[in-house]
Amino acid sequence: MAWEKVQIHHNEVIYLGHAQGNMFSVPCSSGLGVGDNFKVGDKEYEVTSTLDVADRGEVLLVNTMEVRVDKSKTRRVPSKSGEADV
Repeated sequence: MAWEKVQIHHNEVIYLGHAQGNMFSVPCSSGLGVGDNFKVGDKEYEVTSTLDVADRGEVLLVNTMEVRVDKSKTRRVPSKSGEADV
C-alpha cells in the first residue's frame, strides 16, 4: 500500500502530510499528541501513539483509530409505511 498526500485539519490549521491506512506522517509543528483528534476529508481520527522520526523534531509518525460518529441521519423521503389510504 502506497503513501498518499493528504490535508490534515487540526486546531483550525491545515497541515500537509501523508497517509497509509491509519498511519499518518505529519510535521512536528502540528503539535499532535496521544488523545488529540484531527480530520482528513470526511473522517475524524484520534491519535493513539506518536513517534518522532530520527528524534529530529521534523516529522511525526502518528498511529490513529477512526472516530465513528453514530448519529442517525434524517430520511429524505418520509416513510409511507403505516399510512392508511381511506
